[in-house]
Amino acid sequence: MIFFITPVGIVQVVSYAFFAILTVKICVYGLVLGLGAVIGNVIGKHFLAGISISQFRIMLLILMVISGLIMIIRNIDILL
Repeated sequence: MIFFITPVGIVQVVSYAFFAILTVKICVYGLVLGLGAVIGNVIGKHFLAGISISQFRIMLLILMVISGLIMIIRNIDILL
C-alpha cells in the first residue's frame, strides 16, 4: 500500500493544530477510522474478486432497496 501526503493535507493538519482543533481524541478517532477503512478495502477487494458481475448487481440492487426502505421508514412522519 502506498500512502500519499499532499501539501494541502499538511497545511490542513498544521492549521487544525494551530487553532487547537486537533486534539488527541480526534487524532485517535482519525487513526481508528483510517485503519478501519484500510481493513474494509482489503476485505472488500478479496470479496469482490470472488463474485461475478451479476452477483454484484443483485447485491447492489438489494442494498439500494433496503436503504430506500430505511430512509422512507425513518422519515414517514415528514412524508405524511
